[in-house]
Amino acid sequence: MESPQNNTGIKSLDKNYWLLWSAFSVSTLGTYLSLIVMNLFIYQTTKSPMLVGLFLLFRLVPAFFMGNVAGVLADTFDRRKLIITADLVRAVLIFLVIFLRESLYPLYIIITLIAICDRLYQSAMGGSIPNIVGKEKLVTANA
Repeated sequence: MESPQNNTGIKSLDKNYWLLWSAFSVSTLGTYLSLIVMNLFIYQTTKSPMLVGLFLLFRLVPAFFMGNVAGVLADTFDRRKLIITADLVRAVLIFLVIFLRESLYPLYIIITLIAICDRLYQSAMGGSIPNIVGKEKLVTANA
């Protein structure tokens, strides 16, 4: 008799799940490292904790309000394309920061757009997991 753990263990997760998880981990690490650098840049340039706090607010508020919209978009469009597009747009936006030495205020627009792309990316990725692993392995994949 086969143990039920063999069917639901972490080793039974599909290769596509591990590719998605790896891509998500690298992408998220890059995004959050860039946010740390941007926060430090704003503080170093302005010496104003208030402007750093405002920057964080511009990061969190769009993510909060985009949750439902991103979920609808992830259910409406091809999730794979949304994941790739959102990640590429985030990468381009982060790259644009290199050219913003004169003014900090475009950073607030960029961080807002990054937050929107991040929410879209996370919604599409989260919605893809059941399709990749199936219902029987969903608890293990989400764990």
